[in-house]
Formats: sequence, C-alpha cells, structure tokens
Amino acid sequence: MYGYKFIESLTRRKTDDFAQSDTPFKRCMNVFDLTALGIGGLIDAGLYVVIGQLAHSVAGPAVIVSFLIAAVASLLAGMNYAEFSSRVSRSGSGYIYTYVGMGEIWAFVTGWCMITEYVLSAASLASACSEYINFLSNGSVYKFFEDSFGLWQAPALSELPDLLAFTLVFLATMIICLGVKESKTVLDVTVFANLLIATFVIFAGAYHANTYNWSTLEKFAPYGWTGIFTAASSCFYCFIGFDTIPSASEEAVNPKVSVPLAILLSLGISLFVYIGVIVVLTMMVPYYQLKDLAPVAAAFAKSGFAASTYIVSVGALCAMLSSLLAACFATPRLIYAVAYDGLIFGCFTKINKDRQVPLRAVAVSGVLSALLAFLFNMQQLVEMMAIMTLITYTMVSISVILTRYQKNPQWVCYEEQLLERTQSWLRTLLKKRRRGKNDNYKKLPLSESDSVTTTCHASPSECSNTIANVTVFVMILSMFAVCVYLRTWMTNSENIDAFTIFPVALYSSITIACLIVLLFQPRNSATFSFMVPCVPLLPSLSIFINTFLMTLFQTHTYIKCTIWITIGMFVYFLYGYHNSIEGKRPKSVELEFEPLPSIPVTQTDANLPLKKRNGDK
Repeated sequence: MYGYKFIESLTRRKTDDFAQSDTPFKRCMNVFDLTALGIGGLIDAGLYVVIGQLAHSVAGPAVIVSFLIAAVASLLAGMNYAEFSSRVSRSGSGYIYTYVGMGEIWAFVTGWCMITEYVLSAASLASACSEYINFLSNGSVYKFFEDSFGLWQAPALSELPDLLAFTLVFLATMIICLGVKESKTVLDVTVFANLLIATFVIFAGAYHANTYNWSTLEKFAPYGWTGIFTAASSCFYCFIGFDTIPSASEEAVNPKVSVPLAILLSLGISLFVYIGVIVVLTMMVPYYQLKDLAPVAAAFAKSGFAASTYIVSVGALCAMLSSLLAACFATPRLIYAVAYDGLIFGCFTKINKDRQVPLRAVAVSGVLSALLAFLFNMQQLVEMMAIMTLITYTMVSISVILTRYQKNPQWVCYEEQLLERTQSWLRTLLKKRRRGKNDNYKKLPLSESDSVTTTCHASPSECSNTIANVTVFVMILSMFAVCVYLRTWMTNSENIDAFTIFPVALYSSITIACLIVLLFQPRNSATFSFMVPCVPLLPSLSIFINTFLMTLFQTHTYIKCTIWITIGMFVYFLYGYHNSIEGKRPKSVELEFEPLPSIPVTQTDANLPLKKRNGDK
C-alpha cells in the first residue's frame, strides 16, 4: 500500500489553476518580440559555422538532407510545444508541459535537463563567439591570453582561460538584469541585423552559385548515407532554441495565442534561412574548400567579393550574441518555474519589484555559464547539450499523447470554465425569462442539454486511461529497440542478416500494434487554439526521430548524461519530493458542473418597470 502511494506521489500531475493575471512578471512581449526570441535562439553559430564544418568533413553538400531530417524532428517538436503553450500560460516550457502530462518525477528530469541545456548553451555560444572574434583578429586575442595566463595542461579544461567568453556571458547577464523591456529591445535589434545579413548572404551567394558542385552523386554526397545521418544529429544543434519562447509565457500578451504562433513563425523563418544559406554555400565553392571556423566568410572571400566577408562577420557576431541573450533570458525563468513548484530551492522564486526579473536565478545561471565558458572546452559538452534537448522534446511529445487519453484534463483554466458556463447560463436564463415575461410565475428548467459543454468533459475512463499509458510505454520501448538496430546497421551494414531483420520486424510490428490500440481508445473533448493533428501518429513520429538521433551519440555522452541525471535524482529525493507544492496541496473534490435544478422566478413588484411601480400607466 505504501509502495503504491509512493509511486502515485512520484507521478502526481500538475493542476493548472493558474490565471493569466496571477503573475509577478510584466506582460509586455507581443508576437514580434516572442518570434525574435525564438529566432535569436535558433539562428546562431550553426548558420555561420556548423553547417560549413559539416559540409566540409561529414556530409558534403548532402548536409541539406541531414538538415531536413533534423528540421522534421524540430518541426514536430515545435507543434507539440505549440499545443501545450495554448493550454498552459505559465513559464517553464517543456518542464511544466511534462508536469501536466506525465507527472512530477518526469517533470523534474525534464527541468533538470533543460536547465543544463540552457546553461551549456550560453557557455558554448560565448565560447564560439570568442573563437570567432579571435579568428577575425588573426589569433591576437588568444595569443594575449596565452602570454598573460599561460597554457593549462589539465585534460578536462580548455587549453587557456577564455576571459573573453566570460566577459560576454557577464555582459549578457547584465542586460537581462535590466528588465524584460530593455533585454527584448537589445534582442530585437540583434535579431533584425542577423536576418538582414542572412538575407544578403542568400541573394549575394545565389549570384555566385555554381550548380557544377552538385552535378554528380559523388560531389553531392561524398560521404554517403552514413555521413548524412551522422550529420543529422549535429544539424539538430542548429534547431535548439525555439523552446525559449514558452519560457516567456508569463511575460507574453495573450500567451495562449501569441506563444504558439511565435513558435511556428520562428521555426518557419529559421528553416527558410538555413536552407537558403546551405544551398548557396555548397554551390559557391566545393565542399572540401570550406574552412572550419568561418566557412561562409571564406566562401565569399574566394568569390572575389572581399567586402562581403566583413558583412558576414558582423552577421555571425549578431547571431551568436542574440542566441546568447536568448539562452540567458530563458534560463532564470526556467529555474524560477521549477523553484515555484518547490522542486528546487525556494530562494529562486524571488522577483525584483522594480525590474520584475528573478535576479537570484539570473545571477546563478549567469555565473555557472560564465565559469563553464572560462574554464572548460565546450566542444566536449555540446553533444551532452544536444541529448538533453532530445530528452526534453521526447518528454513533451509523450505528454501530448497521454493528455489526449486522460480521464479529466485538470489543466484547463478554471476561470475560463466558470466564465464560459456562467455566460451560457445567463443567456439561457434571459432567453427563458423573455419568453415568459407576461406570466406571474414561471419555472425555468435547465436540463443538461441547456448547459454548455466545457473542455473539462472527458469520455475516457480509468481503465482506458491505464490502457493508453501502458500502450505508450510499450511503444516507446519497441521504438528504442528498432532505433538501436538501425544504428547498428548504419555503422556496419555487414550485420544485416536474418537474425537481425527478425527482431527489427518484431519490434516494428509491436510499435504499429500499439498505435492501432491507441487509435481505438476514447479521448477527452479538450480543445484549444492550436492542437497537434493526427495524434498519436505525429507525436509518435517525433518520438521515433528523437530516439534515433539519440542513438547516434558517442558512449561517453551517455555516461555524462547518466551521471548528471543521477545527481539530479539525489536533489529531487532529498529536497524536491519533500517540498513539492503539488504534494502539499490538499486533495480536493474534483470540480464538476452539475445541471442546475428548476429555478422559480416570480413576477414581483421589484421586477416591474419603474413607471408601473410609480403608478404610471
């Protein structure tokens, strides 16, 4: 009995009784600001550095195929985020969505991974920006650091302390501390400059493009399918960042509309920009001539347009700085959301009244990112950041499926329910009253059909909900098995034989059977401004792609990830489990709306018009 209660407490779901007006933050971000925040997180060093490196060393011009694979995974994840952001108007992004859909312990794992992702993202972006500035200075910046501090011999640390990266994180943190208005203004300016220069790169590069570099299969895909799929996991890094938008839900104007719209807009714009730059870059020069650190600038230099290299360099710096600002903006709000629920230390819930910013969370996240950028070689941690993101996207996809089959979706805002039902009842009452205005006495029966049907009405039962949960669990296990075998085939095609084909066919059949079972399970009637179509098919496809991409990482990445999540579990069981706000919430009777009984309405003197009460005719 105790074991059952313990497991039940670990999987308790968040009850969203949060009203849009109940926030200590200032709601001042519109769709434009939120879209700029998403684009700032999406278009970063990946545009000016990563895609050129992948084309040079991993996939060749076929990196565009790798990018499209990663884009599909991100677009599917983006739709899942858009649905939840139209349901829940709280900050917390994937963390709060997992809390609503899967339960507390899974939400903590998601939040722990997301905090790690954002902190590492800020540090890696600062390091990339530092390296780019050093490249533009012909190495004089790092030469100065080497002369001042000397080289470090520790294998886990970087070769020299990166004081420039530390300074960049510090400046970004100071901008975030000024307040949301100031930080979003700086972000809007840098994102606009970045998009302007990216547009220049696409059109100017198209003028110098040569289709000869794509003319044969050997030139287009020199590394084959192995290179394409290997590059896909790295291309996914380019699409990390749109999940910063829901972190600003409590600062958004009309978040249940503006946040999902901004997610889809930022993904669409970023996809267009990335594809355009990839095409012109790999057509301007042969893939093997692309330089590692500044491939876009180097390609324009080879084309004879020397002035464009400076324009591209400015765009690259704007991209990295805007992405750094987006990461520094999102991290403290995520920390605040987790602390608000009692799962980490409550001191991070303090909001500065003047700036309306969680200054303690800003300071802690800024210090962590700055120290990581200053001390460590961030290239060793980029894969860990990517796998943390994939875990988060997978959790949100699972949550979208599970919430469709919940018996009572409690995350519908209660104030909206009450408003809708009250307005409907008053309209019905007024209509009945007008029909009987000449009667001295009239009963107004309000049957169940007269009352408005709310999104809280759910047809699934406890049994069907349990079946759906178990089916999703089995489906994920079978998907993981299929992905492991596919990964083995990709690295060693000689292993493809009857003994490996049979288990792949078996696990694939189990996955398909699970989808069929889910299709026949009853769903609740909850509706929102945006909902993922073709559930459970599209979220399941998202889970499969994310799982497959996770199998492409190196073994040491899994070891680091496992160790870090284990540390997080210690934090949860020693602190979060005992201080959870949801755990302390008294179990209340579930809010239900019963049909109103017949209400007698008597024609009294008080109901008469004023003239009749005064004796006038």
